[in-house]
Amino acid sequence: MKKLFNILLLLPVLTLFQCENPIDFDLDLVESKLVLQSLLTSTENVSVQLSASRFFLDESDKFRKINNATILLFKDDVIIDTLHRSAEDEGGYYFSDYIPQAGDHLKLQAAAPGFESVESEITVVALPNLVSAEVLDIKCRAQTVEWLISHQPYRTYIDTVIYYLTANITLTIADTPEIDEYYNIILYLKTNYIDGTSELTRFPFESKNIVFSSNEVNVDMFGGGEMAKNYNIFSDELFAGRNYSITVNLPENFYSYFWPESITKSQYLIVELHSVSKDYYFYRLTAAKAYNGMDMGGMFGEPVQVYSNVKNGIGVVGSYNVVRKEIKLNKSDADITEITEIY
Repeated sequence: MKKLFNILLLLPVLTLFQCENPIDFDLDLVESKLVLQSLLTSTENVSVQLSASRFFLDESDKFRKINNATILLFKDDVIIDTLHRSAEDEGGYYFSDYIPQAGDHLKLQAAAPGFESVESEITVVALPNLVSAEVLDIKCRAQTVEWLISHQPYRTYIDTVIYYLTANITLTIADTPEIDEYYNIILYLKTNYIDGTSELTRFPFESKNIVFSSNEVNVDMFGGGEMAKNYNIFSDELFAGRNYSITVNLPENFYSYFWPESITKSQYLIVELHSVSKDYYFYRLTAAKAYNGMDMGGMFGEPVQVYSNVKNGIGVVGSYNVVRKEIKLNKSDADITEITEIY
């Protein structure tokens, strides 16, 4: 009876091995494609990066940059420019002198020896309509820092640097009727120095607003999961055509701490609202799901097809425009710690 019981225990294991079904494929049939990436905005010249895709079993962990391509820029199906690249640059970057405008219908075509030509087209989105950005319950702490600047003559400086910030920020958006719109929120701490330089520190944030999607990602083979919030990017699906307010908050345990390179002139909390194209929205959404799936699910993660709008190739051409509000942080209102550093 004991022997029979042991045999029964082995049956599922034997069945598992018998269910293996190897798939044969010809590696020579795996064709490398052009990867076209560009993000267009009304504040910068058109720029493109071009590379080549690689097979997932390729031992190399780098993508080959394509530096011998011809890239054409069309507006309303008329060629307006041939992109150029810097002679010393080998990163596959190409540039145009043209600065896109909201409403432009643009197309990029790329051709390179040994590859099928690719193209992508997009309409540049307009500025988002930010009605207001109200900052409440703002709290910041500062640290008095003393240090030597090693330029002649040697001098000791004392400065006060804000390094800890919490706040609740409410953005009110006027959404455009009868148009699907997509948005992105980004927060920064901006530090200006008296020598004219500046430094940006990006803030992560949290929100209970329903517009931010959540996706369950399994972390083990038995179905355990964790809710991963997709902050920053969202659509107007729940408030199309009307004003809508979204509150985000800086988490209390977030520290922004760095060694200043010179005396601080001023510091600001920067609130940015981006309008983004539908193509860029779906690219960001699927890329985040794919990354979370690989990071949390490992070999048992659910595969996700990352969105692409490049014909005959891979990649994304998107667009965005941004409005921002700067809120000056007053050192006199900050809690000053007693810590002093010397270097």
